[in-house]
Amino acid sequence: VYFNPQYIGLSMVFHVLLVTLPLLPLSLIVVSDALNRIIPDQFTLCVLVFSLFGFFGDIFEGTLWMSDATPWYVLIVYRLFGGLIGAGLLFGIGILGTRLSGQDSIGFGDIKLIFALGLLTGPYGLVFDLFFAFIVGGLYAIPLFVAKRRRIRAEEAMILKSENPEETRLSLEEKRAGISYSDDPDYIAFGPFLAIGAAVFLVFETPIYHFFVEFFVARGI
Repeated sequence: VYFNPQYIGLSMVFHVLLVTLPLLPLSLIVVSDALNRIIPDQFTLCVLVFSLFGFFGDIFEGTLWMSDATPWYVLIVYRLFGGLIGAGLLFGIGILGTRLSGQDSIGFGDIKLIFALGLLTGPYGLVFDLFFAFIVGGLYAIPLFVAKRRRIRAEEAMILKSENPEETRLSLEEKRAGISYSDDPDYIAFGPFLAIGAAVFLVFETPIYHFFVEFFVARGI
């Protein structure tokens, strides 16, 4: 209400529902993916259903990002475009990351989620969401990377000091192989950053829009 006063002042019911209701499934996605490394389809489906409030809000109440004279079918394509571009982009990044690293880099659950988030926030929100997820996720990964390098150095020192280095190395490799997917300290769940980024955009859409207009459009960027 504080950051989007026009939604209340103009009785924009669909926009109020769009800002509030998706926060619950987005919160559950953060917890589930962070703890269990999985995004249940029912949570993504819930986000997908709540994205309908965005379609209805754009058509019946207007949107900050497009003029009031925009035809209704363009407003529908606008959000569909966000979902399709988001899913396609993340799918391409996943293929590239898999080929470079030799292991799965982005799960199919993330791709389904970004499609739902693209419908939920539209293409402008999608751009914000991806920037947020990659920047914040990258910052989060730095201490994990440092901890991984320290752990590797400690393991190498343990191997060198052991009476049977080869046996010690095999023992450490077996121990790593026995770590479950959800407990892998080197794995970073991407879904929570996508979900938080979408929630931030929904709540702060009005100030984000004004910043966009003042910083980019006013400067002719």
